[in-house]
Amino acid sequence: MWLIHTGVHLVANIGNEKGSLKFSLLGAYMISPLIWINSANLGNVIVQSAFCSSALVQWKGKSWRMPMETRRASLARRLVVFVVCCGVYSAVWTNMLAHNAYFTTADGEKVKLKEACRNFLNSPAWTETKSSAYRLWERYQKDGFSETWKDLVVTLDPEGETWACKVGYLFRLNHVHAYSILHVDR
Repeated sequence: MWLIHTGVHLVANIGNEKGSLKFSLLGAYMISPLIWINSANLGNVIVQSAFCSSALVQWKGKSWRMPMETRRASLARRLVVFVVCCGVYSAVWTNMLAHNAYFTTADGEKVKLKEACRNFLNSPAWTETKSSAYRLWERYQKDGFSETWKDLVVTLDPEGETWACKVGYLFRLNHVHAYSILHVDR
């Protein structure tokens, strides 16, 4: 019966109206003698109890809530709360991924994400990326955006020339983009 009167009380307190706990409790327990009289059909007794409780709350136990004056928090406080919540959310996801995610290599070996990140940060690719970013930052401070943009395009190597020279498929003849293609017999 306590679930019935709690449910009726919760539903009665939605919106601008408030329902009395006393009347929902009284209505729910008014039907309780029927449990001993008609114990074979307990489902009907529960329905009757809920109906009696809600009818009594609607008839006697409802009143209007007085509107409360709400004051909104300052923008700074709302931003701080938002940033803290985003930080906690990000920390939970990062922790979950770092400790539970893994990669499966071609050999079938499982490597955890945190170990893969540690290996990446020790790799030559990361050190080259770091040095390129540092070099671009210093170029930006010295020469401005337009020269840095040109240097960034050369650094990103959109045509793959630098990679081809490193691998050995192209030999650079001079600095004016004259290349000789190396043919590899298979």
